Amino acid sequence: MFYKHTPVGNRIRYVASDGADLTGQLQQLFDPFKSIFYDSGTSALAAALVAAKRSKQCRKPEVILPAYGCPDLLSAAVFAGVKPILVDLEQNRPWMQIDEIERKANRDTVAIVCVNFLGIPERVEQIRGVAARVNAFVIEDSAQYFPHTRDYDSWKGDLIVLSLGRGKPVNLLGGGVLLARDDAIDTRLPEIEKAMDSAKPKEFRYRLKVLLYNRIISPRLYWILLKVPFLDIGSTVYKPMANIAPLSTATKSLLASNIELYRSDRLDTQRNLSSILDELKIDQDKLIDLPRSCELGEGSKLLRYPLLIAQRERDNLLQVLEEKGLGPSVMYPTTLNRIPNIDDLFAEDSDTYPHATNFSKRIITLPTHNRITPRDFRQFKLLLSYLS
Repeated sequence: MFYKHTPVGNRIRYVASDGADLTGQLQQLFDPFKSIFYDSGTSALAAALVAAKRSKQCRKPEVILPAYGCPDLLSAAVFAGVKPILVDLEQNRPWMQIDEIERKANRDTVAIVCVNFLGIPERVEQIRGVAARVNAFVIEDSAQYFPHTRDYDSWKGDLIVLSLGRGKPVNLLGGGVLLARDDAIDTRLPEIEKAMDSAKPKEFRYRLKVLLYNRIISPRLYWILLKVPFLDIGSTVYKPMANIAPLSTATKSLLASNIELYRSDRLDTQRNLSSILDELKIDQDKLIDLPRSCELGEGSKLLRYPLLIAQRERDNLLQVLEEKGLGPSVMYPTTLNRIPNIDDLFAEDSDTYPHATNFSKRIITLPTHNRITPRDFRQFKLLLSYLS
């Protein structure tokens, strides 16, 4: 009861970049991409969709999204004024069905959003071929992934969206980045009032938030947050966007040092979990190791370790892992067309998205952060062995 791991998240390093030209320094950090900084990853995605819509000038602009994903995908689409068109997943995979993308892409499609799921990339190169036929942007949603080395070749989209929010790879408690291959994107992005930056929390307040966060993610303290009902930690809900704002200077100044911190983090937890699964040799009809099944590269870093398990066994495992304080998560509880508070957004959509629905009922993730102890690994191995 008094020991609870967070599902995700490492400490934040409070080392600010010096110099007057902070934006210029960060442009170099993401070279060869042009980088634009926003208050959230959702804002960055909304800005990307606005740019895509302005580039094509359709009467009824649409964006293709995976049927299983974060509700913020819908928030960004609604704000940008583009209609979300959902695509089912491949069976037992976090990838969109390419033949269904081909069927649904048309002259009103302004963008196809490819979501990197916890570090497992979508098949962007194949999807680019579909997008080219309808003159649509490929937007790579990389909110759950950041390269562990300074090799940006893993990003294949026309536009790449990053999130700096709590629980993301590079975590600054908020913020987002839009990366573009074409400098001309500036002329199509929504305008932002520069004065809005002054309304952001002052540096002292932000420093205090970082200090509290770094303390509270300890497994000896995190359980306290879970007892506070109005915080609703870990909930997944649709939240309409009110505006797009720039990233605060205080947050922006920590970006370079925390990217460095992220890249210095070892992959020991991820590799230990993979070794446990290899040793247990659980049949695929009982457990699917998604990173292994999707042939994820050895050096690729996962935000969480995702598994697919039959729903009843998944729910039982989830309960026991939570009781042991081991930080499991089931991600998003349902497909995007079934989440609450989206009104009539999918009133004309009769698809059932069977593979995405099945995925939502079977997914469970294990933490890959560096606070997992040898005792925790023994608990993981014991509990997973019951699936053998």
